[in-house]
Formats: sequence, structure tokens, C-alpha cells
Amino acid sequence: MVLDHVTNSHNIGSFIRLADAFAIEKVIVCGELTISDKKLNKASRNEAKWVRVEYSDSTTTSLHSLLNNGYTVYSVELCHQSVDYSDVTYPTHCALVLGNERKGLSEVALQLSHQHIHIPMFGMGNFNLMRLVKTLWFEAYK
Repeated sequence: MVLDHVTNSHNIGSFIRLADAFAIEKVIVCGELTISDKKLNKASRNEAKWVRVEYSDSTTTSLHSLLNNGYTVYSVELCHQSVDYSDVTYPTHCALVLGNERKGLSEVALQLSHQHIHIPMFGMGNFNLMRLVKTLWFEAYK
């Protein structure tokens, strides 16, 4: 799981807990980290002790590394090119890239992804980012 400039400590902590629940290999936190390790451990309920968390200044570098290691990269973003997440067959080695809570994914993350995926919505509201990711990982592990 790649977090592209996700800044909310509670979201990052929740993703780490989710990574533990789904036995996700690692969480890559890209961009400037503005929270302390103490706050991150509290938000993740100390799951960071069991989940590999990698910090990177560059989303580009992290995605190139995953691509060079044979991962299929899916960006989670509603856009013209995105497809319904349930129409995708997820390979064993895949990475979901999640964007900033307000700005979404960076342009470079979209460009380096194999495919853009979304969860269809029928109303005007939006999903909490954590609920969205739980749904996506559940589908990927089916």
C-alpha cells in the first residue's frame, strides 16, 4: 500500500492497522511526514511494530521500485479512465496507491499506475478513505 502525501495521522494509523489485518507486505508513506513517531504509534495502536512501514520523500521513486519488482500498481481515484474496482482481477503482487485526503493522487502517481480504479457511488457524498480501502482490499483478497 502506497500513501501518496496522506497527512492525517489517524488515517495513516488506520492504514497500518488494516495492513496488519490483511497481511499486507508494507505501507509506504510518501511525502513530508508531519507527525511524530509517538503520534503515529498511538494512531496505529502500536501495529507499526508488526507492519513494515517505509518512509519515502518521493512517490515517483517508490512507485518505480515497485514496478521494477514486478508489482501491478492501481491508483484509487475517480477519473475518466478509472474502472469499477470489482471488474478488476488483482494479481498476487499488487499495490494500491491512495492519495491525499483533500487533493487526491498526484499526477505522477496517476501516470505510473497500470490502472485507475474507483468504487461506484450513486449519491453526492463521498466515502471515508478508510472504508474505501477496506472494501478494495477485501475485493483484492477474494
